[in-house]
Amino acid sequence: MLVLREQGLPMKYGPAPKCSQCIWLPPVNQVKINTDGAAQGNPESVEIALSNGWKNIWVESDAAAAVTAFKSDSSPWQLKTRWKECIKRSDNITLSHIWREANLVADKVAAPKNEGESFECSRRPPWIYKWEAPYQCFLRFA
Repeated sequence: MLVLREQGLPMKYGPAPKCSQCIWLPPVNQVKINTDGAAQGNPESVEIALSNGWKNIWVESDAAAAVTAFKSDSSPWQLKTRWKECIKRSDNITLSHIWREANLVADKVAAPKNEGESFECSRRPPWIYKWEAPYQCFLRFA
């Protein structure tokens, strides 16, 4: 900044980023599905869970628009029928938003190197433990 001042260049200070804490919560008596924005509201993971007999489902996504669309029943028409069928077949579906910073597993699985790959598991895969961090605090700067 001293160099800028010495050259007589104007300095513009922007607002400092807001720092927020966020955590990933493990499911309790539920199947938890964490997705990222790449899922674009697609209910495929929920359909897989239901086909395994899991009827108490918590879907957590870092795509705020998809969460809002689902909660306001304004999902794209191509997906609306599938979502309604999922709701009918389940005992409970909860959908919530999570910041990307705490959505580590979904973010890692959806990384570009995994593009086109899908993961379907009937239990927690062994490789997930290195990314999962229940109750750990993460920081978000926005």
